[in-house]
Amino acid sequence: MPAVLRAAPWGAVLGGTTAGALLLLVAAGAPRAGAAFVPLALALLAGAAAFVLDEPAAAAVDAAPRSLRSRTAVRAVVALVPFAVGSFGLLVAGQHAAHVWLPGTVALLAGCVLVAVAVSTALRRRLPAPGESAAAAVGLSIVALATFEPLSRWVSVMPTSSDAAWGRTAAVWSVVAVVCGGVAAAATRDPLAARWSGRPRRRRRRRRRH
Repeated sequence: MPAVLRAAPWGAVLGGTTAGALLLLVAAGAPRAGAAFVPLALALLAGAAAFVLDEPAAAAVDAAPRSLRSRTAVRAVVALVPFAVGSFGLLVAGQHAAHVWLPGTVALLAGCVLVAVAVSTALRRRLPAPGESAAAAVGLSIVALATFEPLSRWVSVMPTSSDAAWGRTAAVWSVVAVVCGGVAAAATRDPLAARWSGRPRRRRRRRRRH
């Protein structure tokens, strides 16, 4: 295992993943009331993914010759843990609760994890451990969208049943995925490269021959 992965905050990632998986098991055991637990489970799983970029020894790691983008790409692999465990939990919940539509909820989980990693990547530019802030922001946003549904007049952002208009939801989350990719690409840009590219090029003065 690469050193970048060994240094990942596995405790926080596995803790949030376990809590989300337990909620999905509760949703499977309570078919009628299980729909209320799915958004909470998605919030916990996304919160677990938000911790993947935490780096206690940020000063030493940032000074290493390896680029920020490559280190972020390796660390982002850790986010597959909450996604894989959450997908299995949704599979179990979908078999016991008819209101949980497996393809749609797995896609929502992927979108929530992607947003969490993108927010954490953006905060990592200034914070050595952005996990807590990113997890709180993304988790509360997921719960708020599922509870209040502020965009329900146009689109359902956090649906769980097969009766929802998934076409509009897929379009919204596709845009979100593209934005997250752009945020991650901009946030992981090499600081030195960004600094030099922002400087105007000096024109070389040609010496006149007398």
